[in-house]
Amino acid sequence: WKRLFKKDTARTRQRVILAYMTMFAQQVGGINLVNYYITTVLINNVGLARNLAMILAGVSSICFTLGSLVPSLYGDKLGRRIPMTLGHASGGFSMMMISIMLSFQNREDLAAKTGAAAVAFFFIYQLTFGASVNCLPWVLIPELVPLQARARGTAIGVSANWLWNFVIVEITPVIISDIKWKSYLIFTFTNFAFAIMYFLFYPEIKQLSLESIDRLFAEKGQIFMGFVDTRDFRVTTNYDLESTVESAQLPTMSKQEVEYIEKAEISSIVENNDSTGTEK
Repeated sequence: WKRLFKKDTARTRQRVILAYMTMFAQQVGGINLVNYYITTVLINNVGLARNLAMILAGVSSICFTLGSLVPSLYGDKLGRRIPMTLGHASGGFSMMMISIMLSFQNREDLAAKTGAAAVAFFFIYQLTFGASVNCLPWVLIPELVPLQARARGTAIGVSANWLWNFVIVEITPVIISDIKWKSYLIFTFTNFAFAIMYFLFYPEIKQLSLESIDRLFAEKGQIFMGFVDTRDFRVTTNYDLESTVESAQLPTMSKQEVEYIEKAEISSIVENNDSTGTEK
């Protein structure tokens, strides 16, 4: 476990921290304030009747589910860094507008209209969160952590989900009851902060193999990985590779030839190690 936090050429420590912050951001962005307490919020903060609040809570969950289809189907094309940045930025904007709208609930002439607007921004928050921050962290964490630390590093990253889920769920009833609309300002700040975090510190690793990600951090590793051009590390897709082979009419090798080359490479490595006195 200590090796996860030592400085090395693979930049394991930095990558484990990025993995942890991925799930930390997901939970502290306020998603479970909405998912767990949306009915209570609509009754206490927006002033809706119980039955209507329950119906709208169901609609909110549908928005969440529909949004989650986007990364499920197009995650590899859209990437990681930009969708996460935009997802948190949109979440911060939605939380800010919810806070503004709910601040007028004491005014009878504006309460109904601003309450309806707040509900709309709850829907937008759920939709954009589902389309970005909901699914992508579960893919991003094991991609970020290097092979030798993947099991333990992923465990550390995912542990943030359950730890901060617990924290948010515990404090939410208190803050929505005591400070009401001001509670959403907390998540306005956190979401905007996380948008900046993803933009500055996370590389775009779409179309990168796990080995390419290791090479990226080893060769281009720095604190501000968001500014590193990762296009040179991208692998060719199977479709493009097949098209290239067909158009160039490249010769192919038999299974026996491949095995022969592999054995030759292994023998060469063994000979070099023996001559230099290093371990195999």
